Amino acid sequence: MTVVEIAVQDAAGARIAFDAGADRVELCQALGTGGLTPSLGTVEHVLTAAGDPTRVGVLVRPRAGGFVYDRDEIAVAATDIRHLVASGVARLIVGALTEDGSVDADALRRWRDVAPGARFVFHRAIDVVPDVVGAVEELPALGVESVLTSGVPSGVSMRSRRSRR
Repeated sequence: MTVVEIAVQDAAGARIAFDAGADRVELCQALGTGGLTPSLGTVEHVLTAAGDPTRVGVLVRPRAGGFVYDRDEIAVAATDIRHLVASGVARLIVGALTEDGSVDADALRRWRDVAPGARFVFHRAIDVVPDVVGAVEELPALGVESVLTSGVPSGVSMRSRRSRR
């Protein structure tokens, strides 16, 4: 079964996406920058427009640019996540990397700890990880249920850790 998910920035966009047949929406603001965490007011209006909170995923990204966050940005994202879950968000779209380009497991664990019961999706940060398969194999243990990607760029390893042993 194909699931159609459309990125939107507001309730009007969500209504248009659902009217056009989308199954889910990914809510963010500043799509032109790659997306940022939307305001709680926007989130509440989109949840209302969706009618079912499981149809809405909310991007948690504290700033534009890369996906390596400092401790303050990770803390801000944790606070945003706590507030989003308290507002009824059931699916969070997150991603964080370390300086060497691997998954930032500590950030993901911290975010998971403040959002019990929420579903986690790892976003397009996966597209810049040097070992995509290794990263994807690591994510379930960190509480991530699925991955969004724009595609794997050339030169990125698709070999699994097992095949290298």
